[in-house]
Amino acid sequence: MPKFGVGNARIKSIVLTIVILSCACAYSLARNSAPAVAGMAESVPVEEIAKDEAIAKKNPILQNAKYRVERIIIDPGHGGKDPGTVTKDGLQEKAVTLDVALKTAEFIRNRLKKEVILTRDKDVYVGLHQRVRIANKNGGDLFLSIHVNANASDYVHGPKVYTRSSMNADRTSRMLALRENLGCIKPESMRRILSEPRSKMIDHLSVFLAGNILGNILNDVDAETRNKYIISQAPFYVVEHANMPAVLLEVGFITNSEEKRKIGIDDFRSKMAAAICKGIEEYIRATTLGKQ
Repeated sequence: MPKFGVGNARIKSIVLTIVILSCACAYSLARNSAPAVAGMAESVPVEEIAKDEAIAKKNPILQNAKYRVERIIIDPGHGGKDPGTVTKDGLQEKAVTLDVALKTAEFIRNRLKKEVILTRDKDVYVGLHQRVRIANKNGGDLFLSIHVNANASDYVHGPKVYTRSSMNADRTSRMLALRENLGCIKPESMRRILSEPRSKMIDHLSVFLAGNILGNILNDVDAETRNKYIISQAPFYVVEHANMPAVLLEVGFITNSEEKRKIGIDDFRSKMAAAICKGIEEYIRATTLGKQ
């Protein structure tokens, strides 16, 4: 199985090229992915949806205001009465996601000097609609939901990132190509993205964020994958309803024995958090090129 070492630019380039080529088929796979079931929407009152729409109209990114990233929403999956996937030896998904989220928040605050809001910072239950409300009401500029994957087969392993399902494959491929060519990106290319209608801009930026985060995980963390479709689209409620670029990251498969062992190690989680922070940093750098 290939390992992705720190500083190995050639391997990183190959990985990102695979991402680009595979993303054209990602949507069909995402429709059949088990995690999408876990992300089904709760029953939401009509008046609450109306409130969300009112908040959306006040969100700067949806008014084509000057794009910036100052406030990042980190969403640790599950919590409280909802443990997520639990292994036979008692490792709970909710504990892993909270730990990775807290570590990621610390890296972002210390290294990027950005504000971070967590949808939960302890072991409590937070409904899907409430998580979205926290993100939208606080005017988040980015939304990252952290989860741990599971599969009936213990063979499946590797990190995976989901974006909203409204993007078509061609647009996804173009944005991932943009991630691949990050070193030589032209300011006018990002200006075009940032000047698009709000829904298209958020779609593009979500996939761009996914590519940046995943690229750094595969390069800097002891993670390996044979999962061809490592960036996919699925109707996760929190990603679909966030009024900002949003992704859902599965840090690995808790049902794979080797990956479960790694996920249970503090150092692995710290490296994962650092890679996420680096991916966000590269995303911010790229999206501000047009204004430098």
